[in-house]
Amino acid sequence: MLGILGVPLVTARNPDPPFQPTAGGVFDLVYRNWNDGQYPAGDILPDEFAMGVTAADKLFDFGIGPGCTGQDMTGAFTGQAIPPVRIKEVCESLNLGPEPADIRCCIESICDDDFSPAIECLTGIIRESIQLPG
Repeated sequence: MLGILGVPLVTARNPDPPFQPTAGGVFDLVYRNWNDGQYPAGDILPDEFAMGVTAADKLFDFGIGPGCTGQDMTGAFTGQAIPPVRIKEVCESLNLGPEPADIRCCIESICDDDFSPAIECLTGIIRESIQLPG
């Protein structure tokens, strides 16, 4: 299973198949409330802050603070994503154990601007689980 979800950016991956995240991402995920103030001191993006949006508004809308805030290569905001509480648990329950050969779940950040490592992890899982005849 591949989840491209509201978690912090992955900072390190296994260099060998299945190429799963080993640092950042889910390992750095914190469930928390929204922080008032304009990003990066708070969680409110500049356009919303200018319109008077507060942390209380966001808490009412989403009930939980952002798992990540995305920016493109120019620094423009691409949005924020809410942590994937249930999807994370389902995905991680597919893992058979902590060893690379036991990994069946890759969780990557939707706030990343490059999803090729996510696809690489998924193909690494598939490659590791296919058994050649004979």
